[in-house]
Amino acid sequence: MKTRYIGLFAALTILLLVVVAQKYRWDKKETVIDAQSEILALYHNFSTADSITISGTITLFDEKVADKMQEKMDFFYMRSATGFISELGNLKTISDGKIVVQIDTVSKEILVFEDGSGQLLTDKKNIFPFEKLLTDTSEFKTRLEGKSDGELHTLTMASEREPDIKQVEVSYSPSDYKLSAASISWWKTQNPEDRKDEKNCWVTKINYRYGSTRVLNPQAEIATIVTIRDNEITRTDAYQNYQINIGN
Repeated sequence: MKTRYIGLFAALTILLLVVVAQKYRWDKKETVIDAQSEILALYHNFSTADSITISGTITLFDEKVADKMQEKMDFFYMRSATGFISELGNLKTISDGKIVVQIDTVSKEILVFEDGSGQLLTDKKNIFPFEKLLTDTSEFKTRLEGKSDGELHTLTMASEREPDIKQVEVSYSPSDYKLSAASISWWKTQNPEDRKDEKNCWVTKINYRYGSTRVLNPQAEIATIVTIRDNEITRTDAYQNYQINIGN
């Protein structure tokens, strides 16, 4: 009998917790926020931070089969006043502010080029998708919406400048503008007829984790891969079987 009472009490406790949780969700009303000022503040906070360390996971889904993951990979990004290091799958990118060295461990290639735009990752694996839509949008029609649930702010963006992107959604903390998650929907084809199906998209989902920044010495990191003297680039012993390509 005592065991039955304990079980009944436990069941009632769980039921009460579920009801409270549901009520919290019901009472958690979303409000509209000033998306224009928020996206500028988010980008400013990210781009001007003295140092930043972010890691996370990128997953790829077919929107028509949303419960089946197509691809998954981890990423790491660290930036300070001296440069940055980025790792994504088989790619590692290092910049000292003057040159960028990128290693592809699958194709066994080293790409060396001048650090111009600082844009590291392109295509469907860009870990900071809002940068793509914030480049000059003055001549393009842009949709920008914002909402808040009290804990996180969420911005939804789309621009004619990037017609292959259906939309980008970014969630972040309004107290410190740290990224929490992002979702990028990409059209599968360029055919307008195919785009009548709203689910004819790939969806990239990104989760962000912030960490402490260690001392970053990109020049020392680059020196483990290549040496540059008198405009001549030489591979180190560890990368003798890699092909070097020079970019602009």
